[in-house]
Amino acid sequence: MVLCLVKGVCRYSMRKEKIQMKKKVIFLLLVICFGGSFFAYRRAQVKEHTVFYANDQEKNSVEDDRYTIERIEGGDIKNSLGQAVVYGYYDKVVFGDSEYLACNQVIEKKAAEFQSQYENLKEQVKEADGAKSDYREGEFPYYDTCEVQNIEFWEDYVSILYQTKWFAGGVNETDFEAVNMDKNGNEITIADILKKSDEESCEYAYETTSDFLKKNEIYDETYMEMLQGYKAEDYGFYMENGVCYLYFRQGETTYNAAGSFRIKLAEYQ
Repeated sequence: MVLCLVKGVCRYSMRKEKIQMKKKVIFLLLVICFGGSFFAYRRAQVKEHTVFYANDQEKNSVEDDRYTIERIEGGDIKNSLGQAVVYGYYDKVVFGDSEYLACNQVIEKKAAEFQSQYENLKEQVKEADGAKSDYREGEFPYYDTCEVQNIEFWEDYVSILYQTKWFAGGVNETDFEAVNMDKNGNEITIADILKKSDEESCEYAYETTSDFLKKNEIYDETYMEMLQGYKAEDYGFYMENGVCYLYFRQGETTYNAAGSFRIKLAEYQ
C-alpha cells in the first residue's frame, strides 16, 4: 500500500514537472514571437515614415527635348596592372531650350567645382602612393561621382537632383545634392517655392523637420539647435512630381547612424 502511494506521488511529481516545462517552453515561444512581431512592426513603422535614404534612390530622370545629359569623365588613375584605383564622373545637364539657356552657366560652374574637387582627390592618392609602382594594389578603388537622379520643371523653375558618392578610405558617403534655378539662371531658395517670407519659410521647414525626426525617434536637440540658425538658402531641397522635398545629408540634423533622408515639405496641384 505504501509502495503504491510512493509511486503515485512520484508519477504526480513527474507529470507536474512536465506540465511546468511545457508552460515554460510555451511562454518562451510566446516571448520570441512577440519580440519578432514587435521588431517587424517597428521596422515597418519607420519605413513608412522615412521615405528613403540616399543610397536607395533610383535614377528616374527621363531626358526630353529641353535638355541632354553629358557624363563628364574626371580621368581615372590606373596602376601598372591596369586597375582603376581612382575614378570619378559628373553628369552635366545641358539645356537646349531657349527659355533655359541661362541655366547652363550655373551648371558649368557646378561642373568646374566638381572637377576641382576630384583633382584634389587624385592628388591625395598620388602624394600617398606615388612612390609605389602599383597604386593601391588589391584595395578598393577611391571614387567621386555625381549622377542626375531627376529633373523637374515647375512653373518658371527647374530643379535638378543629383546622387553623389564619395570614397577615400573608411566608410563611403552617399548623399543628395540639388541645383534649383529660375529660367534666368538665378538660384532659388525654399522661400521662392513656398511663396513665403524667408522667416516664415524657415519656421515651416524647421517645424516640419522637427515633427519628422520626433515621429521616427531620431530627434536630437543639439542638431536642432544648429538647424534653428538656418536661413532659407541653407536648406537643401528639390522638386519631384509636383512635390517639394527637403533633403538632409548624413549627420546634418541628427546622428550619423540615421543616414541621409528627405522630408516632404509641400505638395502642389
